Amino acid sequence: ITVLVISVSSQVFAQSTPEPPNVLLVTAHPDDDALFSITVYKIAKLMGGKVDLALLTNGEGGYKYSTFGPQFYGLDLTKEEVGRQYLPAIRKKELMAGGDIVGIRNYFFLEQVDNEYTQDAKWILNDIWDVERAQSDLKRVIKNGDYDYIFTLLPTTTTHGHHQASAILAIR
Repeated sequence: ITVLVISVSSQVFAQSTPEPPNVLLVTAHPDDDALFSITVYKIAKLMGGKVDLALLTNGEGGYKYSTFGPQFYGLDLTKEEVGRQYLPAIRKKELMAGGDIVGIRNYFFLEQVDNEYTQDAKWILNDIWDVERAQSDLKRVIKNGDYDYIFTLLPTTTTHGHHQASAILAIR
């Protein structure tokens, strides 16, 4: 579905948008933007549009998957206490390096907790994230950005709760 949406969305922009679009991506984790990379590249680099990214979590929960940490950073990022301490800064730096390639213009880091994998968005929204602050920050970003489009993942119940919660906040 994501590939279809990306393909169709880039075709729609190319055919029906006289001015280059101004787009906001709303994602949960520092690597989620990769799902939109071709569309972002086409909008920013080929069409002259603007793409910004609002990132909901700090990315610390990725420690479980950081097996290359010792090779690249000299840290055992798979240890929870090490990963949670160092991963937010590392993942932001990596996100922005990749964003430079595809053309992301601005980043808005909303710094919500990346606690653990769940499919329960209600738990994330009611007990884990500071929803009032996140919603306020996201509302400010949207209001000040004058966006034509907002891209996010579909908030289906079978996806990561952080992805669902990010989409729900963007829709609100």
